[in-house]
Amino acid sequence: MKAKILVPVLLITLVAALVTFDLERRASQVELKRVSDQLQDLQKNTPEQNQRRATDILVLVGKHLQLDASEKPTVAAIVDVEKLRAKSAFYKKAKNGDYLIITSSRAILYDPDRDVILDIAPVQIEAGSSSQSSQR
Repeated sequence: MKAKILVPVLLITLVAALVTFDLERRASQVELKRVSDQLQDLQKNTPEQNQRRATDILVLVGKHLQLDASEKPTVAAIVDVEKLRAKSAFYKKAKNGDYLIITSSRAILYDPDRDVILDIAPVQIEAGSSSQSSQR
């Protein structure tokens, strides 16, 4: 009697698990395609298009925060936020497609979709090195 009930329950559980895994696999494929398309779009851009986009981002950020007009900040699009989050908590609010703006004194995390500054952190340029590190 128990075997008659147990077999259908196990079968239903197995089917539910397979459907769940398939849905997760499909969602992962959609996300992978979205990120791949975004990366391809970034790679297709000419240096002039990239510079124009960086200038546009700086104008948008400048509406929220006063930027030093005498310096030229570095602007970078975030394409792999998980990798960045593994290195620093600064990126916890970020998502792919957001921008990192680095000036001589601070790092600014900007979301162009919502037009908000997500975070700001001081940076220090080490003497004798061209690398910039976030102090957090």
